[in-house]
Amino acid sequence: MKKTVSVLIALLMLSGAVGCGQSDGPQITDDTESTAQITTEEETEMPEVTNEIIEAPDEDTGLSVWYAHSFTKTDPEKPEDTGLRSYTVYMTKGEVENAQIVISSQDEKSGLSVTCTPLKNKNGDEIGTQIYRQYYIKCGKTYYPDPVAPMNDTTRLFDVAAGGSQAMFVQLKTTADTPAGDYEGVVSVHDGERTVKQVRIFAHVWDIVMPEVLSGAAVSGMGSGDIYRFHDRNNGTDYYKEYYDFLLDYHVNAYELPYDVLDERADAYMSDPRVKFFRLPYIGDDSKMVAWYNKLKTNEEWFKKAYFYPFDEPGSVDALNQMAGYCMRIRNLCPGIKIVVPFFQDVQYNKEKDQVAFMSEFIDIWCPKSFCFTKTTDRAQGRKMLYNTLQKKNYAEFGERMQAEVEGGDELWWYVCWEPGLPYLNMYVDMTGMQNKLLFWQQKQYNVSGFLYWSCTFWERVENPWTNMATVGKDYRTGQTWLSEKVFGDGSLLYPGSVNGVDGACGSFRLEMIRDGIEEYEMMTMLEQLAGRDKVDQIINTVSTSIVQFSDDEAAFAEAKIRLGSELEAALAAAK
Repeated sequence: MKKTVSVLIALLMLSGAVGCGQSDGPQITDDTESTAQITTEEETEMPEVTNEIIEAPDEDTGLSVWYAHSFTKTDPEKPEDTGLRSYTVYMTKGEVENAQIVISSQDEKSGLSVTCTPLKNKNGDEIGTQIYRQYYIKCGKTYYPDPVAPMNDTTRLFDVAAGGSQAMFVQLKTTADTPAGDYEGVVSVHDGERTVKQVRIFAHVWDIVMPEVLSGAAVSGMGSGDIYRFHDRNNGTDYYKEYYDFLLDYHVNAYELPYDVLDERADAYMSDPRVKFFRLPYIGDDSKMVAWYNKLKTNEEWFKKAYFYPFDEPGSVDALNQMAGYCMRIRNLCPGIKIVVPFFQDVQYNKEKDQVAFMSEFIDIWCPKSFCFTKTTDRAQGRKMLYNTLQKKNYAEFGERMQAEVEGGDELWWYVCWEPGLPYLNMYVDMTGMQNKLLFWQQKQYNVSGFLYWSCTFWERVENPWTNMATVGKDYRTGQTWLSEKVFGDGSLLYPGSVNGVDGACGSFRLEMIRDGIEEYEMMTMLEQLAGRDKVDQIINTVSTSIVQFSDDEAAFAEAKIRLGSELEAALAAAK
């Protein structure tokens, strides 16, 4: 059946208000609504779906099961039934995507489990599925989903409190060879041996192959000390390597490789197309740095992936001079290796030169904090500006200066950490999933090619990350507060599986949003190459019009993703 993309979401609109922790942050304002409501009249073949309820063999009328968008964070204490008894996952070939089901009960239930059949098309081709359980973290007075663990012998059975709910991800994974088209399966809830609830699940696979080598980059710190605090160093497993490999499935590269560059075992990683970047430690040993350089020079691919990160967040003239000394040493010992120095200030270095102009002489990868792209015309309560009043008069908008650096051959990343909070997007646990993922749409909006996150395993200050994500708050050992007790999840995207019966890393709701955001960034890049930047901007502007003006309409965000895939598929077909 053919429908226009603008009416694809008749069912999705049912769940537009679902979620917990919806912010009172900025909305797309009236003067941008005409842009935000752009739709397309291109016709796209879409699957026939039904919201008809399936009666399970041992139907339990005291249980309710419904779907929510994969980016909707649900409050386990305040379930809100969306009315969605089926759901369609839209995905490319070679991609991982989630559907999300929520199970609620009138009475207390224990020993429940969830299964999903493979999804099949009319020819019998299959898409494999895996169930992941969400766990909840209390942030202030509200519980938010964040830890995510695969269902295994330890996590397979779960309980639901009376009047409460439990959310699960139904994860679908396609390969580059998965036939495009429509697939269908069934999700079942079991109470012991009885099948007590069933709902349909659909997938629409676009005729698009997600590239193995993505255009965007995501890098993150990862501390072995934090990892081995929760895992046995002496059981023969290299847990740093396990965690590193785990991140690769999310398109994230930990700063350091599992092995020293001079170790032959590092060669396979440096040649892996999923490894886009790796950091060389800035050390005092000249001979070791030269040895790294000499090895990397033997392979152009390896050389392009290496970078130094010798200094962090310079914020004074003295700090800039120190940074410059480090960078000049690198230039002398390892000429041509890229250098990144994250920053969030613009110190006036002297009368003629600000920090941005000074740093341009020493770095190859720009990495400002996201709020630096705030324009003087952007209006929002709590906005932050990089420039002081005089700098606003003397220098071009920061985004324009960054674009000039990119045109001159540099790369442009950005980062967030314990700040900025709203009206900016971040990776906080208590932000909505849409806000977590939309950051990567804004990354495309501002022509930024990489995302840097300072750590994914910063558990040093919390006794158990599964129950406390105030990672930069009060230290459980000393009682001393570092940055804030009201920031949840900073520096932590992973969870130690040893706490929950998994021999390795467990992911998070936010890490799922990062993977989705990176893959959608890639789809935008592909569409831009085929159909032009205006086409991409039209789609982005339906959900974000500036760094501080974005929608919280989840149905509109779901529609924007569908439109992105449909228009990319059409552009690819036209290019054949």
